[in-house]
Amino acid sequence: MVGDGLDARRQAEHKGNKRIDIEVKTPQLTIAVECEKHGSNKSAEAVKDASSRLYPIPMVDVAVAVVYPKKCNTEDDLTPNTELSYCIVNKSGVAEYAGDHKSHSEDIDWMSCTASKFARVLKHLYRDTGEPDIIANKLKRRLAEAVRNLSTIQCRSLASAINVQYIKSTSDTKLYNAAKRALLVVAAAALFHARLAEHLHVMERPSDHDGDWPPPTLDECDTRQKILAAWNLILKHDYRPIFETGIAVLGKSTGQQFASAIESVITWARETADDVAVLRHDLLGQMFHAVLDTARHDGSMYTSIPAAKLLAGIAIRDRSDIPENLNEMKILDPACGTGTLLMAAAERVQEIMGDEYDPNGMVENVLCGVDINVTAAHMAATTIGMLSPDTKFDRMDVHIVDFGVVRGEARAGSLEMYASDGMLPYVEWTGAPDKQVDTGEAAQRTWKGMADLLIMNPPFTRNDLRHDQLGQEAERVVKEREDVIFKRAPKGIRYSSGPMFMLLAEHLLQKSNGCLAVVLPVVVASSQGNLQLRKFLASKYHIDTMVITHDTKRYYFSDSTSIVEMLIILRREEPRETKIINLAVNPKTVAGATTLADAINNDSPGDYQIVSWPRSKVEAGDWSGVLFYSPYLVDKFAEISSGKMFTKDLMGNVASLSGSRAVRGAFTASDNPDRYARFVRYDHKTAEIKCMCATPNKYLIAKQGKERQAEVVWETAGFLHVGERIRLNITHTTTIKTDNVSIGSAWHTITPKTGNREQWSKAMVVWLNSTVGLVSLLGARIISNDLSYVRFGIGDIENMNVPILDEGAMHSLAGEYDLYSRADLGLIRSPNKTRIAMDKAVCKALNLDESVLSTMRTELSREPMITGKQYGAQPDLLDRYE
Repeated sequence: MVGDGLDARRQAEHKGNKRIDIEVKTPQLTIAVECEKHGSNKSAEAVKDASSRLYPIPMVDVAVAVVYPKKCNTEDDLTPNTELSYCIVNKSGVAEYAGDHKSHSEDIDWMSCTASKFARVLKHLYRDTGEPDIIANKLKRRLAEAVRNLSTIQCRSLASAINVQYIKSTSDTKLYNAAKRALLVVAAAALFHARLAEHLHVMERPSDHDGDWPPPTLDECDTRQKILAAWNLILKHDYRPIFETGIAVLGKSTGQQFASAIESVITWARETADDVAVLRHDLLGQMFHAVLDTARHDGSMYTSIPAAKLLAGIAIRDRSDIPENLNEMKILDPACGTGTLLMAAAERVQEIMGDEYDPNGMVENVLCGVDINVTAAHMAATTIGMLSPDTKFDRMDVHIVDFGVVRGEARAGSLEMYASDGMLPYVEWTGAPDKQVDTGEAAQRTWKGMADLLIMNPPFTRNDLRHDQLGQEAERVVKEREDVIFKRAPKGIRYSSGPMFMLLAEHLLQKSNGCLAVVLPVVVASSQGNLQLRKFLASKYHIDTMVITHDTKRYYFSDSTSIVEMLIILRREEPRETKIINLAVNPKTVAGATTLADAINNDSPGDYQIVSWPRSKVEAGDWSGVLFYSPYLVDKFAEISSGKMFTKDLMGNVASLSGSRAVRGAFTASDNPDRYARFVRYDHKTAEIKCMCATPNKYLIAKQGKERQAEVVWETAGFLHVGERIRLNITHTTTIKTDNVSIGSAWHTITPKTGNREQWSKAMVVWLNSTVGLVSLLGARIISNDLSYVRFGIGDIENMNVPILDEGAMHSLAGEYDLYSRADLGLIRSPNKTRIAMDKAVCKALNLDESVLSTMRTELSREPMITGKQYGAQPDLLDRYE
């Protein structure tokens, strides 16, 4: 089956459905192939099995899931021409799902080929996977094996060395992850030590040192004690940000198990340092991100290397964005993580300046980073140090700030700069909570008004994640401290971590020509809850450029999240039109991101659509230009919102809404009738609901002690219901009507404030399922974790635009409901005759141009969020192996 000269080991089980596990080994790569015979959910099982080879502990470098035909019952049935379906787990985005113990096989890039061609695919996987993935997986295995052999006490000791104390949870997994992070610090310091080999002999001897000099190279240190001595010696000269935390880790534990763990990661560093290419930041940063796989659990967002290059490339357009004297430039990231964005900005400056670029000046004078995470800040110092290993590191502005209750005081990390007028307090480079290090000159000066470019990926996450490392009491007092810090902040802005960092950025960036470049969740641009934040930002900056990806396989810009994100550039300039870039394809490589940035800066054509968004809309908080890939739909949605297409009102003005949460809180589902009779659908199985008329599938029983609450909820019952969460690529209808008043646990109920409730509901369900109604509804969606799987909040539906129906229009559309209520509407991505007929009826009732709706229907059916696929035809991966 694999053939083609590959060394393959095959194991077969002949029990029930045949399963074959294949491991393919080359000198550089170990591959696991998990196979299942075609059948119900077998593709998901294959993905799950393949993912288990990588998560939580990687056993191989690459995992591949394969599904073979039903006719294959034995190995003899597999021939070179047998058609197989496969997906490469590492390359298809399954990694994120696997980390959350999910298997979304319908979201995976499944491909088909013959068995002989599949062998060629495997042979070329080394080239396609790339060195950072391979090296990172080897390190992940080393770390996992090392920690597994340590005692709980040793793990706690390592965690305390980097100031991580998981008090809220007693989970061993979290403790082991903290210990792995500590060992990662040692690995990174060792890697930098290896990088210094060519500089050690020219280091100036410190005035207070009269012993052996220069410090030994990493290869000359064959024991932990010698490494510790060498690092302390190097520290006498410089490099505190890199080696001090590593020394703290090395000094925290003793014993053979710990010595073995240290030797394992040091050996990895020696092996890795032999490959000079991996020391480039785009590779080193990618590798660190892969290893820091606990980020999603503590609120950290590690920007992908290509996204960082794209953001920096748009923020720093040309030489005019760089001071004549580079040393006068300041680039600040108050949530710097591993330093990815700072490094991307430095590399962008280098690209533009060429021979004028000064790496020492960049490290010593230009780059400034702050973070609460000891491991991440250590990585930032290490990667920035790679720019210029012989620089003076005592001037490096990479700092760790206290977060939590430290020495009896509540401290809010970087957010303290909002209260201290830009002063950076509580800086310490050791992770020891009982030792305060002198804050130094960098901490005592104000950073307000310092930055030319403030670039960041703020922790837009739930506060319970950001505070996860704190105990309950510490969490309470830190939240109280944040309330005090922002008590005079603008009203109406949600005080969760993301908006607070945006307020901090605006507070710090006071230069008249300053630029803020930031990664944000798209929900900031789309939800009603963030309206005041949008207005605030537009009042302070020119919103220069927004970039959103409509790539259904890569709708995020961070390595550690599955949230739909956007890039936004804000400048202290005179406001004008905003350039919105809707990407069809999110670049996966640094080269692709750099090319895309240049194209955007030059308004060149590419795999994206450009929308010029009026200043008036931006200032009013209307950023809806990011909601659709098609410029035509963007334009038509703007016409709907302005009332140009038809006379309209807001849903909240004409109807009352009740939410599904109240239903779930007051009722229990039952198959038996009860006095609280009708219930629309207990669950919302999108693919099963194909028509506008829905029949109840459950009854409701009031929960014990919630009888009065249940009566109140039942009073909100109505005929019209909008799905709370909808998977658009398999949707027939987003909105339904029931024959009797009802409520639902997966539906929001809408009831008109005046008039005939049932007649209005009939007319409105037809309009909401027509093309123009769908566009209006989708403009109110909340985009969070998947382009195709959207949700609707009550506040967002209340602010959607609906037509004001006169008696004739209402009667006409209600009649359409009577005609088509039980007809299959067809998938939104494949409109059938029924939906086309409804569109014509809506055109007649609202006096709309049928050709306009026809074009809207075509464009909507091609939207990535509707199809679940990238916009336009994409080449088959196999073409590259011919």
